[in-house]
Amino acid sequence: NGYVYITATEETTGQVYLGRFLPAPDGTASGAFEPLGTITLNGVPPAGNFRNGDIAFDGDGNLYALVNQDQEGGQAVICYAAAASISTTAGGTTEMDEVYQVVNEAGIDFTGLVVGLAMASNGNFYLAVQGAGDGGIYLTRRDGTNAIITEQISNIDAANIADLATS
Repeated sequence: NGYVYITATEETTGQVYLGRFLPAPDGTASGAFEPLGTITLNGVPPAGNFRNGDIAFDGDGNLYALVNQDQEGGQAVICYAAAASISTTAGGTTEMDEVYQVVNEAGIDFTGLVVGLAMASNGNFYLAVQGAGDGGIYLTRRDGTNAIITEQISNIDAANIADLATS
């Protein structure tokens, strides 16, 4: 819809917030930042060290959020909110449901940090995993259950990778 969306996690409580702004043609913010309220992550344990890792939208405006455990070898999941359920007013709440467990090619949690999420044009995902062991960029295919099948497509500079995007 032309907006740039941002998520942030409050360090002390783990509360995730959603906001947006409309960029001008030169890339600067043409309007004020709009706080859109909170995100509730259904299916994700409220305690512990889960953090929002990244967000991506599909072609229909549905929102996906990578939520990861802030440690090497930690669990990572992808949560989903339908476009119609995304809060667009201050103080609202966006409910997101856990839909995919993120696992490596062996079907277990990555040893590195899962730090980036981008949407592929065919509806699958790209993941960025930081770390020397299994770090790199992965193409992930949904298998019709709550898991995704991963295939490493690059491990260049994997120890330092931070994020990725598609257009």
